[in-house]
Amino acid sequence: MKTRLTLISVSLLIQLNAQVIFKLDSIHQFSWNQTMMQWNHNTRELLTYDNGGNKETNLLRLTGNSSSWENFYQFNKSYNANNDLMQEIQQTWNGSSWDNASRRNYTYNVDDLLF
Repeated sequence: MKTRLTLISVSLLIQLNAQVIFKLDSIHQFSWNQTMMQWNHNTRELLTYDNGGNKETNLLRLTGNSSSWENFYQFNKSYNANNDLMQEIQQTWNGSSWDNASRRNYTYNVDDLLF
């Protein structure tokens, strides 16, 4: 009985300390159309998390409307073994392929702080 009670206590403790992580998968933006007196859905951002990570590795922005969406730009991010952002590349859509627009490289000191 004592072993069973200990297992139940440990199980309950683990469940109480477990943290649920919510990952944002998309952002939908609307603009107000004064003439039609309604919200127009004109921008979507889709986020991707590779390898089961908690930080996004790709943010893709689409423009258009609810029936037709086109690529606009994207950010591709890479991380090191400490899960620190190392590089971010922005690309724009030219109608048929992605063109590089900018790149940011991040450097951290020995204490793993960005500088």
